Amino acid sequence: HEMAHQLVSDAGGDPEPPHGTQFFNACRRLGLPDWAMRARGDLPNEIPDWKDSVLSADEQRLLSRAQKLLALATSENEHEATLAMQRVREMYAKYNLEQVRENKEARIVSWVLITRRRRMDAWQSLALSLLNRHFFVRVIHLKQFHAEDLVQYATAEIMGKKENVVMAEYVYHFLMRTLETLWKSQKAKLDGWIRGGSLRREKRNYFMGVLQGFETQLEKTKNVSLDGFTEVQNKALVLAVDRELNEAFRSKYPRTSASGRSLVNPSSEAYQQGKADGAKIRLNRPIAHEAKTRG
Repeated sequence: HEMAHQLVSDAGGDPEPPHGTQFFNACRRLGLPDWAMRARGDLPNEIPDWKDSVLSADEQRLLSRAQKLLALATSENEHEATLAMQRVREMYAKYNLEQVRENKEARIVSWVLITRRRRMDAWQSLALSLLNRHFFVRVIHLKQFHAEDLVQYATAEIMGKKENVVMAEYVYHFLMRTLETLWKSQKAKLDGWIRGGSLRREKRNYFMGVLQGFETQLEKTKNVSLDGFTEVQNKALVLAVDRELNEAFRSKYPRTSASGRSLVNPSSEAYQQGKADGAKIRLNRPIAHEAKTRG
């Protein structure tokens, strides 16, 4: 907030009230949240969380329909499950495109994943990159200093529109729980997998295989066809959606670098089994609120 005032002062523009247009432009340039732009100088007792804000009618309708379709995606019928997942992707794609076509200003929010570990596991990084490719969000890996432990932890920030970040966060946690559940179910095969290798290495191979298998499902529903849009409109609007989010991302992180490491053995039995298991994963319907009735 105070740095925004300094930016206005250093720019030497036309005189205006302390919290005028130039001040708010500086706040936007610094990426400040709405609560930090207010005229009051004191920090609020509790910093507002964008997740606590009330969803708009359109956002609520989108999430509600997605929940119902994800319930269908648990079907044992692979064709039916794939169609349900495709419909979810179509809904989110069309919603994002309509926001651009109607010139609605996007509210870009962030969810920060703190691992409480100094280094992020390879399968966590793969799951996050999967979100980046398929769920209308942008992901960046960071180091965040934790004052209580006096150590830097590996973190990731996921940026996007509110409804997209909500879905991406759900998918991430769903995948992390599913990896552990599937791994426990494969205990009987561990002896065969760890011959000549370590348990940790084969667990990593299995997890990486599961995520690769899950992504094969997403790839099947990647090229969605949207009603009410011509092919030319689709291409133009998709670029507009990407540009909007990319501009917000680059504004916050103007200097980034790409890095990666391959820590998986595709020929291992654990990886191949994981890939087969991952192709069978069905996204479960998320539960947003505790039920008011019991039973």
